[in-house]
Amino acid sequence: MKSFFKKPFFWLALILILAAFLRFYKIGQVPPSLNWDEVAIGYNAYSILKTGRDEWGRQFPFLGFESFGEYKLPVFVYASVPGVWLFGLNELGVRFMPALFGVLGVLVTYFLAKELFKNERLALLAAFILAVDIWHLQITRAAFEAGLAQLLISLSILLLLKSKKKWFFLPLSLLFACLSTYTYNSSRIFIPLFFSTAFLLNKKLFLSNKKGMILGGVVILFFVIPLILNFNKPVVKGRYQLISIQDDLGFVLRINRARGVLLNSEWPPVLARLVHNKLTHYLWIFGKNYISHFTPQFLFISGADHTQQSLPGFGQLIVVWLLPLLVGFYFLLKRVLKNKLFVVIFMQLLVAPVASSMTAISVPSALRIFCGLPAWQLIIAYGIWNSWQLIKKAKPQRKLDIQQVIFAVFLWAFLLNFGIYLRQYYIVYPRDYSKDWQYGYKKAVELMGNNKDRYDKLFLTRDYGEPYMFFLFYNRYPPQKYQSIPKVVVNRSGWLMVDHFDKYYFPDFTDPGNSILEITKKEKGKLLFVGIPGDIPQDWVVKRINYLNGEVAFEINSAEGKVK
Repeated sequence: MKSFFKKPFFWLALILILAAFLRFYKIGQVPPSLNWDEVAIGYNAYSILKTGRDEWGRQFPFLGFESFGEYKLPVFVYASVPGVWLFGLNELGVRFMPALFGVLGVLVTYFLAKELFKNERLALLAAFILAVDIWHLQITRAAFEAGLAQLLISLSILLLLKSKKKWFFLPLSLLFACLSTYTYNSSRIFIPLFFSTAFLLNKKLFLSNKKGMILGGVVILFFVIPLILNFNKPVVKGRYQLISIQDDLGFVLRINRARGVLLNSEWPPVLARLVHNKLTHYLWIFGKNYISHFTPQFLFISGADHTQQSLPGFGQLIVVWLLPLLVGFYFLLKRVLKNKLFVVIFMQLLVAPVASSMTAISVPSALRIFCGLPAWQLIIAYGIWNSWQLIKKAKPQRKLDIQQVIFAVFLWAFLLNFGIYLRQYYIVYPRDYSKDWQYGYKKAVELMGNNKDRYDKLFLTRDYGEPYMFFLFYNRYPPQKYQSIPKVVVNRSGWLMVDHFDKYYFPDFTDPGNSILEITKKEKGKLLFVGIPGDIPQDWVVKRINYLNGEVAFEINSAEGKVK
């Protein structure tokens, strides 16, 4: 019996159970609400399940789901279908598969570390670190495409390393890599750069595997040709066009302003243009963005500014990992000089921020560089392992005391750090940041659904973003019906907004002619209004919906008085 507890399988099973618990516990309540991307992914998965078409009526989209006009990549939507089928159109249905992918990511990390280090215990340690990693938990407890993309990339790297032994692992590696490029946009930058670098550093790995290269080439062409043929269409470049550095409205303005400063200082026009132009400004912004992903501020102190991607008050990694990370870097760099195999970890770290650095918003981003995991965790595990080996080499008469003290201090530091995180995540975070997760929409649209037969027209503010999708999702609006009915759709700078379908309207009450007072004057029949504070005259308000911190999210007005 004792030998059973010493087996790696037993400890791996415990780690996976822990990983599953941390990812599935209260998954419907924390984060406190589904955001607009989650409900869009869920409803499109539901639509595919019921009709074989997306919300806009397109049959089994291959390149992307148009959604809000940014075109969500297809693999994650299709991968969400089993969760919706099993649990329905609700929080668990949408978040079940992402959490499962997170657990599988822990398993893949075990095999990846084992393949790299040839050390069973070190592999278990790496898996444990990812299992409790707050960065990985934040992303895999919600329906973010980056979680599945990271799993596919990890599988791809693992199979690439194994392709030295079996030829067919190379095309499989390329298959998972290509699937990741149809899962999350950052992968479309990461994968070409990563594999190009891998090829340059180890041509023999690829060129000696002729069968693998031929079949892998076919796989690549299958995924790349559609992208090339549709390169200039919104389905391919839509998302990048919305957030890229050069498409930022102030990009050229800032160049002209900087150039003007030099001209006013009597610089020659040619020299002013040479210093301040699109290329130099792009490289400057890109460089600043890139470096920001490696700062202590981002990694250990405050993390990403986007509160859906990072827990406020915490870095992307808990502070207790700082010293092991530095030690791991040191020992891994020494090992890279002897064995180029380990360069794959540094490649993943260095390539991961490139895509995020090309964007103008939410930088540094915890989501867009999620493809860099589990490299960080592998380095931390390697640092802990080598630190422990050094401690074991202490003088025999003092070894036991040193080991016990250091182990106890490190364990208590970890438990304290992780315990504070758990309290913040499960208690403070849902209460203080429910607004950032569009909390309140569920109650608002369910109220509209419950009262739809009592009113001729129902109005819901779009101030918090994409109200129509929340209505479709939480009221389980039949996809076939929605696809067939007329809709008023407005394209605002590449972003699609549904202003009206059926008897439901989604205006901005601050737009000229769209205030509630003006609407009540020009519209006939029984009307129901759901707006933000300030939209509805206070003496008209009959009901309020609050955020979890007690602040008012929505106010409801009805000519009928009480609403259900």
